[in-house]
Amino acid sequence: MLKLLIVACALGLASAMPDPYVLYGRTASQGQFPFAAWLGSCSASILDSRTVLTAGHCVCRSKPTSVLFGAVQGNNPESGSRRYSLDTSRQVIHPRYTSCGTIGKDDIAILKTTTAISFNSVIGAITLHTSATSVGQSITIAGYGQDENRRSGVLKYASNTVAACRRFTGAVCQSMSPNSPYYGDSGGPLFVTVSSQPRQVGVVSGGDFTNNQAIYGNVYDNLSFIRGLMG
Repeated sequence: MLKLLIVACALGLASAMPDPYVLYGRTASQGQFPFAAWLGSCSASILDSRTVLTAGHCVCRSKPTSVLFGAVQGNNPESGSRRYSLDTSRQVIHPRYTSCGTIGKDDIAILKTTTAISFNSVIGAITLHTSATSVGQSITIAGYGQDENRRSGVLKYASNTVAACRRFTGAVCQSMSPNSPYYGDSGGPLFVTVSSQPRQVGVVSGGDFTNNQAIYGNVYDNLSFIRGLMG
């Protein structure tokens, strides 16, 4: 899932494409990542009882109308999972993300559900990390995108380490080896683990094939934008 993360839905900058999936990842168990969400063509994460975080390029051409929480098998949701309607009038793309289909540190958007999310053992929120990532730091990605067999709609995850960005300054980057996101992983959460708890540090944006790097929107760099729309 992670290895192809960079091959996304639409072409972006030269040698880069958004909307990837997790290649060579593992299938999650239900409730393992209760904050993971599926928009159908993209992934996302839950920040609070009304707020969903995804990539700007996932909503800039068309607005998703619903989101699925709590499922591993998105096309055949398990008991306890639930689909919520989204308020299409309250989908806000980061103001610095001005060119749809490109990737980078500001490829972030906030969505709102029309009703409050009811949390349970398989649906819950993730906390935003309040520190910058550092090169060599362990990271995990989760998403519903295609895997190495081109199957999508299944929640998978994989781990890697933060790398110095070779091209997309200010983003969070990782090597595309041995795994990375792929089609449909876009908008999904990249997180670190602190005291056994996940803390989101990035949003799947796309891939820089020239430099063999997966690129993520930078949560820490955009904390004020994200927090300003929560609640």
